[in-house]
Amino acid sequence: MVKRLLWTPLAIGFSVKDADTLLETLKASKITKSEPVPCTVCNDPAPHNMR
Repeated sequence: MVKRLLWTPLAIGFSVKDADTLLETLKASKITKSEPVPCTVCNDPAPHNMR
């Protein structure tokens, strides 16, 4: 079973400038697969990244 994660608000009441600064500091995530296969959820024949 998938572990449930609690939602934690990070920026309540931030200005647009402060929120943009916060988003720029977050790391980007990249998902790679060693053995790409067709998607079993959407039946798309092309392999694609899913989270």
